[in-house]
Amino acid sequence: MLRLKRLSMTMLNLSSWPFIFFLIGNIPDQDDMYVSVIFVFAIMIERKQIKEFILIKEQHQPTELANLQTNVQAEVYALSLYLSGASHVSNPTSEETKYGGQLYSFYANPIIEKFEHQVEANQKLEKITVLVPFEMMNAFSAGDPNIARHVAALSESSHGYVKGVNYQLTPQILEIGHQIFNHKYAGSLADMFLESQVLALLVEHFTQIGKLRNATGSLSNSDVEKLRNAKELLLSKLENPPSLIQLAKAANLNTFKLKTGFKELFGMPVYKYLQKERMKKAFELLEAKQMNVQEIAWRVGYSSLSSFSNSFLKMYGVRPSEILGEKYS
Repeated sequence: MLRLKRLSMTMLNLSSWPFIFFLIGNIPDQDDMYVSVIFVFAIMIERKQIKEFILIKEQHQPTELANLQTNVQAEVYALSLYLSGASHVSNPTSEETKYGGQLYSFYANPIIEKFEHQVEANQKLEKITVLVPFEMMNAFSAGDPNIARHVAALSESSHGYVKGVNYQLTPQILEIGHQIFNHKYAGSLADMFLESQVLALLVEHFTQIGKLRNATGSLSNSDVEKLRNAKELLLSKLENPPSLIQLAKAANLNTFKLKTGFKELFGMPVYKYLQKERMKKAFELLEAKQMNVQEIAWRVGYSSLSSFSNSFLKMYGVRPSEILGEKYS
């Protein structure tokens, strides 16, 4: 079987959408000389203008490590919904791995020449991005101090990229994401439906910003500090986490305050948060390719390989052995 020696991605700058990304690779011929060829992998990117907004739907499952490059042509506020999978995103000012089940918001302008997105081989990534002209954010923030503070914090930066608020997808936002991906409308009905979903997404997002800004409203400063200590303790013991009673005792909280306060401050129950962080750590270890799947399962606290594999599949849409490759699994 021919194997790609080098792999990169270039975008055809087409005026009509959806557009196709082509992967440009090289394979050796009989004389070990390299012949340029074009491969079209399991990658779908659809971009649609909906009045002032731009909606981008992405589905990736490349057979080789894929690198995509994108840029922005104007000052925008962006929401990226990672429904499944993960990608490593970098630009000249920052880099991070973004994971399934999360919403990431950010500000960007053309000062940033390009964003690079890396998707692991055989990983199923489903993502929705909404681009909002930044001048519209002032209108959205009128009369809402939480949104106004959020917009002000973004606009004060002189950089071309600023992280916004990130959080676990709420059930409402997750449902909107599935509706955008799976609707059956066409033509003008599709445009009307997608506009309604984008507006619903923005309403839910701004509501979530308000909740996050006010998350500590019923918690004392002492409670917040203790809950943050509990979170750090949990993260330090992914392999062998404490029970709720042990965690509460270590943080000097009662179990009721730990359960209710943790969800209020961090947006999810203690062990749902633990599960998410275990899977994130597992993904990082799989990318490093220094351990096999069983060793990684043990490292993040799973004695059962099948339970680990099923949990990973549920979060990322791909089994850990597919990311690691048969050589390591």
